[in-house]
Amino acid sequence: MEELLKHLTEVSIRQQQIMEHMASRQGETERELAALRMAAGARTPLPDPRVQATQLLPRMTSHDDVTTYLQMFETVATREAWPKAEWARIIAPLLTGEAQRAYFTLPPELNESYEELKKEILGRMGLSPFSAAQLFNEWAFNPRQPARAQVANLSRLAQHWLLAGCPNAHQVAERVVVDRLLRALPRPLRQAAGMRNPANVDELVEAIELAEATQHREVGERAPPFPQRVVQERIICDRFHWPGLEAEVRRFCQACPTCQRTSPQTPPPSPLIPLPIIEVPFERIGMDLVGPLPKSARGHEHILVIVDYATRYPEAIPLRKATTKAIAQELFLLCSRVGIPSQILTNQGTPFMSRMMADLCKLLKVQQLRTMVYHPQTDGLVERFNQTLKQMLRRVTAEDNRDWDKMLPYVLFGVREVPQASTGFTPFELLFGRQPRGLLDVVREAWEQQPAVHRTTVEHVREMRERIDRVMPIVREHLVKAQQAQQRHYNRAAQPREFQRGDHVLVLVPTAACKSFSTWQGPYTITEKVGPVTYRVRQPGRRRRDQLYHINLLKRWAGTGPQLSAYTKATPVVVDMDPQLYAAQKTELQHLVSQFPDVFSPQPGRTHVLEHDVRTPPGTIVRQRPYRVREARRHAIEEEVQEMLRLGVIEPSHSPWSSPIVMVPKPDGTLRFCNDFRRLNEVSEFDCYPMPHVDELFDRLGRVWFISTLDLTKGYWQVPLSEQAKPKTAFSTPNGHWQYRVLPFGLHGAPATFQRLMDVLLRPHQAYAAAYIDDVVIHSETWEDHLERLRRVLLELRLAGLTANPRKCHLALSEAKYLGYQVGRGLIRPQKKKVAAILSAPRPTYKTQVRAFLGLAGYYRCFIPNFSSLASPLTDLTRKGQPEKVPWTSETEAAFHRIKAALTTEPVLRAPDFNCPFLVQTDASNTCPELSSASPWKPSSHICSCSSRAERPHLRIIKSCLLKHSKRTQR
Repeated sequence: MEELLKHLTEVSIRQQQIMEHMASRQGETERELAALRMAAGARTPLPDPRVQATQLLPRMTSHDDVTTYLQMFETVATREAWPKAEWARIIAPLLTGEAQRAYFTLPPELNESYEELKKEILGRMGLSPFSAAQLFNEWAFNPRQPARAQVANLSRLAQHWLLAGCPNAHQVAERVVVDRLLRALPRPLRQAAGMRNPANVDELVEAIELAEATQHREVGERAPPFPQRVVQERIICDRFHWPGLEAEVRRFCQACPTCQRTSPQTPPPSPLIPLPIIEVPFERIGMDLVGPLPKSARGHEHILVIVDYATRYPEAIPLRKATTKAIAQELFLLCSRVGIPSQILTNQGTPFMSRMMADLCKLLKVQQLRTMVYHPQTDGLVERFNQTLKQMLRRVTAEDNRDWDKMLPYVLFGVREVPQASTGFTPFELLFGRQPRGLLDVVREAWEQQPAVHRTTVEHVREMRERIDRVMPIVREHLVKAQQAQQRHYNRAAQPREFQRGDHVLVLVPTAACKSFSTWQGPYTITEKVGPVTYRVRQPGRRRRDQLYHINLLKRWAGTGPQLSAYTKATPVVVDMDPQLYAAQKTELQHLVSQFPDVFSPQPGRTHVLEHDVRTPPGTIVRQRPYRVREARRHAIEEEVQEMLRLGVIEPSHSPWSSPIVMVPKPDGTLRFCNDFRRLNEVSEFDCYPMPHVDELFDRLGRVWFISTLDLTKGYWQVPLSEQAKPKTAFSTPNGHWQYRVLPFGLHGAPATFQRLMDVLLRPHQAYAAAYIDDVVIHSETWEDHLERLRRVLLELRLAGLTANPRKCHLALSEAKYLGYQVGRGLIRPQKKKVAAILSAPRPTYKTQVRAFLGLAGYYRCFIPNFSSLASPLTDLTRKGQPEKVPWTSETEAAFHRIKAALTTEPVLRAPDFNCPFLVQTDASNTCPELSSASPWKPSSHICSCSSRAERPHLRIIKSCLLKHSKRTQR
C-alpha cells in the first residue's frame, strides 16, 4: 500500500513539473507573439480617424438636433481614442449648412480648437447658454408628448445652460444669479446690459452702471448730422426757399417714374368681399384646367376640374387635349348626371373664352362668369382644390407617374367622403343626402356582423329629403362663419382704396419673358368703375385697349407736376370766361381748368379711338408732279415741314404716291401750307357718314343760360392714319418726299371721320353736349350742372387723347359765338363780324361773285323773311345760259341793297321751346313759296325758296303742301 502511495506521489510530482514546464513555454511563446505583434504594428500605419469618422458617423442634415449630434460625435471620438486636438478637423467634413459656415468663418488659429468651434456653432444656431436659459425658463409641459422625453429635453437644456464652461458649483450658482438679475432689470437696461454678454456678476454690474450713466443722454438730445449733409442743406437752403419746400421735394421724389415702376412696395390689399352663398347643389360650378401633366399611358395630359359651390362636390376628368370641344363633351356628360347648372365660373383661358363655349352656354341658358385677369382669387375654391388634387396624385403615383389618370377616381372618392372645413359635412352627404359606404364601413360591418336595416324606396327618399332640409341651414351657418373668419384674417392688412374716373394708375402684370415675374406697367387711365373692387382700365398700345382689373393689381400713379425754378415762371392755363360771372364762380371755373392742363394745350394730341383709312381701287396710284415753287416761298415751306416733323405730323416717305402742295396767303399776310388732294379724292371711296344739321344744333340749345365752346387744336392732326393710308398721302417738297402720319386737311373723308370720332366720344353726353366737326358746345341751365357737365366732357377728351386750344375756348358764357351765330339765353342772332363782311361786300361783276354773295348772305336766310323773293333777281343772274359777266340793272341793284338792309336791322330769332304752342304762317308768290314759324311773341325760323321753271306749273301743289311741311319740320 505504501509503495502504491509512493508511486502515485511521484507520478503527481512529475505531472506538476511537466505542467510548470508547459506553462513556462507558453509564456515564452506569448512574449514572442507580443513582440512580433508590436513589430508588425510598428510597420503597419493606424487607420485615419477622419476616414473612420465617415464610416462611424452620418453626415449632419437639416433635420438633426445640433446639440445631440455634437454629443454623439464626442461619445464616438472618446470611444475610438481619437486625439482631441484632431476633433475639429475630423468633424469638419461632416458639417452642413450654418454649422459648416461657422467652421469656415473662424480664424485659422481658432478653427483648430474643437471647443471654439462648438461654441461658434451653438451661438450661430441660437443655442448659447443664454438662449438655453431662456428656453429653460419658458419650458412648459405638453400633455400630448411622452413625459420621459420632455424631462430628458429639460435636463439637457439645464446642463447646456449651467454646465457649459462651469467646472465647479460656485460658477453654476453665479450663472443662475446673472440670469435672474438680467430678467429682473427694466427693458432698456436689460437690452443695454445684455449686449455686453456678461459672464459673471461683476461684469453684469459694470454693464448696468454704464447703461445707467448713459441712459439720460438718449432723451432730448440728437446726434449731429453727417458733415457732408450739413454742407449740402446749407448750400441749397441758403439759396432756394419757398413755402412747402420739403413737401414739394418729397412729392417730386415720389413721382419718379422709374421708382414707381420698380419699387418693391405694393399698396395694401382691398378689404375682402365675400362671395354669395349658394344653397342649391350644382346651381353654380367652378371650372378650371390642370396641366399639362406627364403624359399617361392612355395619352391624357390635362385634368378638367369642376367643383360645386353649394356642396363642394368635386369632379376631375382626364383629357388628352385641353380644347373647347373636349370640355364641352365632358360638360354634357356632367349635366346628364346632376343637371344643367345656372352659372359657370371660369378664368379667361382660351378654351373657356372661345365662341363655341359662348354658344354652348347660350344654348343651355347658362350664365358664363369669368374671373378678372391675373386675379384667380375670384375662383379660389377651384384653385385651392387644384393644389390638393396635385398633392394627392403626387403621393399615390410616386412609383409610376404614367398611371395618374387611373388613380383619379380613388383620389376623388377620398376627397368626397371627408368633411369639408367650411361646411362641416362631406360633399357626398350634401349632394346625395347620405354617407357613402367606404372601406372603414366595410371593416366595421365585418367586425359587428349586424344585418342591414331594410327600408322601402319611399322611406329612403323621404329620409334623404328630411336629412338635406335639416343639414342645409347648418351648412349655411358654417359657411357664413368660415367667410367671416377668412374676412377677419384677410382684412388685418387691408385698407379701403378707391379710384375715380380719369385717374392714372400702374398695373401689375406678368412680363412677356416670365409669367411668374410681374412688373408695374403704365401709366394707364381709369375709364369706369365696374364693381366695388373692379375697374376698367384703358391701356393704349396693348393688345386689348380696355381691360378689367382688380383693385389689388392697381397702384396710383404720381405725376411729376409742373417744374418750377428761379428762371421759369409757372404759366397757368388761361381760358376765356364770361366777365359777368361772380368771383366765386370764376374761382371754381379756374380750379376746374387747372385740373386739365393736358387737355387745354396748344399742341395737338393723338387719339387712339379710331384711325382714318383711305380706300382706293386695287392697282390705282396717284402720282402728280409737284408744282413749281417761287424762290421766296421755299423758306416758308421748309419751316412748315420742320414744324410738322417736330410735332410728329409727317415722316419721310418712299411711297410711289405723290400729290402737289400749294401755299395759300392768309389774311394776315402769312402763308398756309396746303395739299392738293383732288386727284386722290377722285379715286378714293366717299364716306357717307351724316353731318349734323346746324339748325338742329341750335334747337337743342333751347333756353339755356350757360354755354361753353371748345375748339380742338388742329383737330384733324389729332386723328392717326392707318398704315395703309399713310403712303397715299405722300407729297413732295423741294427738300424731300414726305407722308402724313395723321389726318391731313383736304381729304374729302376727313370731316366724316372726325365727326364720327366726336359722336362716339359725346354719345354718353348727348343730352347737354354736341359737336360740329371740331367745334364742341356744352350747355346747361344751372351753374352747378354746367361745371359738372364741363368736367365730364373734358375728362372724355382726356381719355381720348384730344386737346383743345385754350385761346379759342370760351367757358360759361351767357351768349356765345358758335358756327357764325350769336346764341344764348334762348336767342339766336347773326354775328356782327359776319354781317359787316356782307355789308362791305362790293357789287359783283361776274357770275361767280354773285354766287359767292348769295352763299354768304344765304347763310343767314333764316333771319330774313321772303329771302328768296328778295334775292330772286340776283338768283336769275346765275342760271344756265346767262353771260359770265352779269348785266347789272336797277332791279338787281335794288335786290342787292335790300338784302344788306335786311341784315342791318339786327334780326333776332328765338330758340324754339317745344313745350309751347307754335304759330305757323305760310305765304307763296308766283315764284317763291315761304313758311314762317313763331312762338306767340317771337319768330323762330323762316323757310323760303325760289321755284325753278320746272316747278312753277306745280306751284299750286307746293302751296297746298306748305302747311304739311311746317307741321313735320316743327314737330
